[in-house]
Amino acid sequence: MSQKLYIVGAAKAGTTSLQEYLAQHPKICFSEIKEPHFFSTDIKVENFREEYKKSLHSNRKTRHQAFIRNKEEYLKLFKSCQANQYSGDASTSYLYSQVAAKAIHEYAPDAKIIILLRDPSERAFSHYAMNRRAGFTELPFLQEVSRDQKQKDRAWGKAHLYIDLGMYYQQVKRYIELFEASQIKLIRFDTFTENTSQIVAEVLHFLDLDQVSLNVEEVHNPKRIPKSRKAIQLIRKLNLVSLVPHKLKLLSRKFLYAQKDEIPQLQASQKAYLNKQYFMEDIVQLETMLQLDLSDWYA
Repeated sequence: MSQKLYIVGAAKAGTTSLQEYLAQHPKICFSEIKEPHFFSTDIKVENFREEYKKSLHSNRKTRHQAFIRNKEEYLKLFKSCQANQYSGDASTSYLYSQVAAKAIHEYAPDAKIIILLRDPSERAFSHYAMNRRAGFTELPFLQEVSRDQKQKDRAWGKAHLYIDLGMYYQQVKRYIELFEASQIKLIRFDTFTENTSQIVAEVLHFLDLDQVSLNVEEVHNPKRIPKSRKAIQLIRKLNLVSLVPHKLKLLSRKFLYAQKDEIPQLQASQKAYLNKQYFMEDIVQLETMLQLDLSDWYA
């Protein structure tokens, strides 16, 4: 039986890029769907908002995520994995979910856990940029956060959870309380992006795998802001993304999305506001628990 590997989040903290890099290693095999969310049983699919349901692609071969609840169906996602490989699952909901850590521990107590954390304000802004890219909102950042915070049903798939997903203390604590320190690899997003090759090498060492040459140049899920929300919504409504050849898709981005120097950035005043209103106490608790200096997240 192959050893289990879980990249559990946080969302918008580099999980997709890390999964893509590690998938090149001959001793690592990931699930056919990047995020099956199997162990997050407290996330209720039937309550998802319609726009989120539609974003879950119906084509199994190209789906980025699904919410699989049947164990047999989940195990089929690993049918190509060999006994001498890690079987990997990179579902970002596993950090946010209140039950996933325990469920994973019961299923695979010797599993290796990778947790990526990003400055919570930066994470929230990246999440917002993703929703802008998808045409879900045109509101300015803080207005969008405020609107989301006022939603009564604060559940995954109902609210966007810009703030909730960045409250890491309790989320990380659930894993620390269940798994041995030797089973957990914690990675800071900024360190990962600035020293990608080094961090990937550290992960391979953590997994007791040979150091092999992996292509870590491509950035996956880059930040993009649409020039026209209506155009993006029309493309999604007509499901044109799945019909357009990859090369034409890359070319179309030049016309559909703002260029890199036009993309708005998180402002210092916005970060200061979010820390004061939401994040500061949680960051300090996380620092104390991990014995890790996170002072650059303060302001």
